[in-house]
Amino acid sequence: MKKILTALVILTHVNLLMGQECNCDAFYDWQSESTLIVYQDSLGKEPIAEFKNDQKNENFIEIRLLSQTKDFFKAEIWLAMNQEKKTGWIMKEKNIGVYARNYSGTDTLTLFVDPNINSSPQSEVHKWIPESYTVVKCKGKWLNVVLEHDSETYSGWIEPRMQCASSYTTCN
Repeated sequence: MKKILTALVILTHVNLLMGQECNCDAFYDWQSESTLIVYQDSLGKEPIAEFKNDQKNENFIEIRLLSQTKDFFKAEIWLAMNQEKKTGWIMKEKNIGVYARNYSGTDTLTLFVDPNINSSPQSEVHKWIPESYTVVKCKGKWLNVVLEHDSETYSGWIEPRMQCASSYTTCN
């Protein structure tokens, strides 16, 4: 029994060090003129690529989140019209986001305490807000997001069917 518990503790620590697995799409704020730097590892010491939104040609950065650490996402990154992807680590920052899909005035967006539909609500948004929610964390296909709007802060886990990761259009 002691060996099993020791193995479980070791596996838990390895999982925390390696990052949490994700499979979510996001985007880099299409209005941002900042450069998104891609690093070889989650320490952010060795840059391997840079991406920048091409405002003139409306060629924006798209992201698929694969895993995470405290400060970084491991991701595939590409410009939408180029499709040449680079996989590496990007710093977590406010420009990484998604839109919510509660488009009609009667749709309520529930942001949950945990990445589970049976979890308690942490925030509820009773109107569509045409601003991107900043991605803070990811787990599976769930995103933990935050948005400050009209002196209110909305935060919590957004379920996959309510995420829109398109810089170009709504996802309805």
